[in-house]
Amino acid sequence: MALSKLELQAKLNAKQQKAALMLVESQLSSEMALRDRSLQDIADELGITRMTLYRWGQKRVFIDYKNALTDDMLASYHSQMMKVVVDTAMKHNSLKAVELYAKLRNLMKDTHV
Repeated sequence: MALSKLELQAKLNAKQQKAALMLVESQLSSEMALRDRSLQDIADELGITRMTLYRWGQKRVFIDYKNALTDDMLASYHSQMMKVVVDTAMKHNSLKAVELYAKLRNLMKDTHV
């Protein structure tokens, strides 16, 4: 069974938690200042080496925590993304958009033959 975000967070120290948040922000942010941060910038701000940041990024618990943070951040865009999918389906009569909508709403499952 997968660990909750809080359980994952408890397995990381404060710098690792901050690093995960900074990495997710740099990947998802629309703010240029956050998006332009390099791994070295993040490591410098945390007072660690880039290699330490890299090693943390290879650990399953760190990856899972970053993914949980990403899910939380993306959840705030859910309604906007669904609207785009529905608008595309309606405007372009797109079966792919309808299929995507159905999958996102768990109305359809991927089946491979």
